[in-house]
Amino acid sequence: MSYSKKTWTNRQSEYPNRRRLTATGTAEVYEVAREEGLVVEEGDPFDQASMNDLENRVAGAFGELVEGTIKVGKAVVADSADAVAWGNISGKPTTFPPQAHTHTKANITDFPTSMPPTAHTHTKANITDFPTSLPANGGNADTVDGFHIAGIGTSAPGSLANNALFFVYE
Repeated sequence: MSYSKKTWTNRQSEYPNRRRLTATGTAEVYEVAREEGLVVEEGDPFDQASMNDLENRVAGAFGELVEGTIKVGKAVVADSADAVAWGNISGKPTTFPPQAHTHTKANITDFPTSMPPTAHTHTKANITDFPTSLPANGGNADTVDGFHIAGIGTSAPGSLANNALFFVYE
C-alpha cells in the first residue's frame, strides 16, 4: 500500500466559535451545543477513524521504504547505494591527476621481504664516508692492514677448489 496524500479541509461556518449553553437543572452545569450559523464546509473530522486512517497510510509507506525500493527523483543524502551508473554522477572531475604523497612501509601490501643488491656503481662524490686521505703506515700497494701479500694464486692449497683466488699473508 503506497502512501496517498490526503488534502484535509477545515470546518468553515458563519460563527465558528459560537456555542449555546442550556441549563441542565443542576447548579452551574450546562449542556454546550454548537450554534455556528451557516456551515459552508463540514471539513474533516478530528476523530478516531480519521487518525487511524492517517496512521495506517503512514505505516504502509514506511513498510515499503524498509522492505522494497522507492524511486526518488533526487537523493539529497544516502548512506549507501547498490549501483549508480557513471554517467548519472554529476559534478565529477574530468581527470584525476596524482598528488604528491607518502606511504609508510606498513601501507604497502606488496612490499618485498628482502631486497637483494643489484649491480651498480657509485662516483666518489656519492660515497659519504670516503676518506680524505689514506693512512701513512709506511706500506705500499701490497700491504693491507699491516699484512704483506706474499702471493696470489689461482690454485687453492688443500681441499679448496681449483681456479679460486686466494691470498697468502706473511
